[in-house]
Amino acid sequence: MPNGNTRRNRRRFIQRQLYFDLPQHERKLRLADFLSWLGANAATILPITDEWQIARYRTAGGKVQHLYKNLHGEITWSPTTAAHYRVFLASKGLPRQAS
Repeated sequence: MPNGNTRRNRRRFIQRQLYFDLPQHERKLRLADFLSWLGANAATILPITDEWQIARYRTAGGKVQHLYKNLHGEITWSPTTAAHYRVFLASKGLPRQAS
């Protein structure tokens, strides 16, 4: 039976494979620019609710998105937040979401 370290390392490996083109650590994230870009593109910036959240925002479709970090500052991307950050890097507006 695999121990917790093996499972955690597997999750990190998969995370890095899916989001290899995005910052993997909080230090490399352009958070202030990203949040101002979100605000300019019809997203509402919400206050974070715990110490592990880096960003929390509501899209125009009404869905709340989160960006988390762990104890070491490594970022956990959700598919939607990763898509928004990729669009931000390409300097385009937010993609339309089905409500």
